[in-house]
Amino acid sequence: MVCDHASPPIFLTIFPLVHYINFGDIYSFSEISNYIDKQFDDVLAEESRIKRNPRFTDNRVHALLYFIVATSHGLREQDVEFMKLMSTKVNIIPVISKSDTLTIDELELNKKIIMEDIKYYNIPIYNFLGDSEGSEGDEEYTELNSYLQETLPFAIIGASEILDVGGQKVQARRFPWGIVDVNDNKYSDVSALREVLTRTHLSDLKDNTHFVLYENYRTDKLSKDLPGSVSATPNLDAETSKSHQFQPYPMPRMPSATGTIPGTDSDSGTTSLLAREEHLRAEEEKLRQIEVKVQNEIAQKRRELLAREQELKDLENKLKNDPDALKYTSSFRSETA
Repeated sequence: MVCDHASPPIFLTIFPLVHYINFGDIYSFSEISNYIDKQFDDVLAEESRIKRNPRFTDNRVHALLYFIVATSHGLREQDVEFMKLMSTKVNIIPVISKSDTLTIDELELNKKIIMEDIKYYNIPIYNFLGDSEGSEGDEEYTELNSYLQETLPFAIIGASEILDVGGQKVQARRFPWGIVDVNDNKYSDVSALREVLTRTHLSDLKDNTHFVLYENYRTDKLSKDLPGSVSATPNLDAETSKSHQFQPYPMPRMPSATGTIPGTDSDSGTTSLLAREEHLRAEEEKLRQIEVKVQNEIAQKRRELLAREQELKDLENKLKNDPDALKYTSSFRSETA
């Protein structure tokens, strides 16, 4: 699906994460994870080409809207599992679906509990405050980011039709007791979310995808492809098929001020990573040298061919202007034979 009114156009892909059956939910995280990985792999393969494809389309996912069911009990186990899995691949923006079924007090309660769970389980969703670090002096933008961060998760109401309200056309949902304008900030965060995705934070979402998420994926992917490396890709289907009995998630160890993680061999890990990066740079330099050499050889052959064609043209003109030269050439060939 493409949002035509947006510039540049925004593509929307919808994944039905939950399928309801008789005795519960079936969760297929691997399908979505593999889809996002494939977009990264396509870009990585294009970057590795000696000659780039000018028509290549970058289909990386820059934002993932995760719809949370408001239960007044916070996040469910599958919510935590899925967002933790996807947080290293894509910018996650949590939203509350069908928020029109909640009262204002219930909506505020669910937002509060959901954000507390996200903080407790250390789920790295998209951080609007992080976008304010490079905007010193722009108080309006800083205030906007603070407002958006406090608004999370966004409350979403689906519009079923466009109605005439007070002489204005509005996107609204009709109920027996009245209508709800989905763009009314008192009840819905649709307008704020729309601005985030199409205008105010579109560039930052793309930058964070390319410079942070993709670079981390690229480094990990290339390091695993080196000789002697061991692949540690988890079996997503095996992980998600475990018992759904809820288990508290342990808080991960955070890096210290020096950037190292307690309890890990940081020196050897850093040295190994630097060595791999150096090896990759050397291989890229070799490829560039080969490409330059091939281009020089092609250019040399082209020059030789043009020179040969020019000689033939000169000889042809000479024969046209001096017929005796042809006789002399034929006589010379007969004597030689």
